[in-house]
Amino acid sequence: MVRIMPPKSYTFVPGDLEQNLDAVLEWLRNMGDRVRRTWASREGRTILALIALNGMVYLGWKSRPGGPPFMWRHFACSLESIYAGRTHTLLTSSISHMGFLHLLGNMFLLANFGLDVCKALGPSRFLTLYAGGAFLSSAVSLLYKRLRLSGAVSVGASGSVMAILVMFAMLFPKASLYVMGIKMTAKEACLLWVLFDVAGVVGRLGYIDFAAHLGGALFGYLYFSYIEERLREEMELRRRARRWGLGGRVTEGSSSGLLSRLDAVLEWLQRRRDPAQRRAAERMDEQTRSENSGSGGWLDWSHRGALSSKPSTGERSLPSQATGREAETPSLWQRLRRAWSSSSSSEGGK
Repeated sequence: MVRIMPPKSYTFVPGDLEQNLDAVLEWLRNMGDRVRRTWASREGRTILALIALNGMVYLGWKSRPGGPPFMWRHFACSLESIYAGRTHTLLTSSISHMGFLHLLGNMFLLANFGLDVCKALGPSRFLTLYAGGAFLSSAVSLLYKRLRLSGAVSVGASGSVMAILVMFAMLFPKASLYVMGIKMTAKEACLLWVLFDVAGVVGRLGYIDFAAHLGGALFGYLYFSYIEERLREEMELRRRARRWGLGGRVTEGSSSGLLSRLDAVLEWLQRRRDPAQRRAAERMDEQTRSENSGSGGWLDWSHRGALSSKPSTGERSLPSQATGREAETPSLWQRLRRAWSSSSSSEGGK
């Protein structure tokens, strides 16, 4: 979303044409800078690359009246193409448009909803969503044509766009949208669109491939269900990274175990930087050892693993209870604490 700049930057004075013109030009410059920063990101470049690819294929269709035979063979999905072994048309048809309005509508939806989805998923997952939506939408479309004994040809990115719309509705269900002038949430708008496609399939309306839309919507829902837990973990990791001032860039596919490691290491660094907090952590360590000495319960490191789920409490390993392999191969956290202890003792000697 584009934020409005502070009012003091754009103050309009009645009758002062020069000042008003400067305010408008300043607003346009700031708006242009924000747009450039947005589309210069990895996510923005991914969307622009898809739009450019669709545009190039459209020009290929227009290179000859009626479309070149090459385009009909390799960029249009039909039962005939599959029977001929051209299974790649399941994907290539999703970047193929014969009509300009068809291209314009799909690219408009891709640019508006795809950017937010790409930022949430990351470019690689977004491309998986686009390709998966294309494949399943083409497969469902072919199945529907087989049942109807139809030889129709399908082109267009509508299946992939439908997968993106469903993913947007699942990620941002309460986002406000206007559909034909009516305000509704993204989840309501997506449900309305799916119902419209179902009605189109049942009623066999027009020349729109409603079955392909439903196939794309199905893939969007299934893919969200598959990556939902990982997305939650990564968003939690981003939140914790921002809390510690490390920024919000987190690689895709981060595991939940990385969360505890991040908290543990950052907590240790914070104690090293703040003497007061370090002394408080030492007192808490002593209290923890006195309360749990000899207990052998779940607070013991031999039962808890290498990292604590609550590193802020300042637990440390109990050397007297460590036996066998644990005493021979200290964990990362133990090595960090030993380094901290040796550093603290050297500081005291000075």
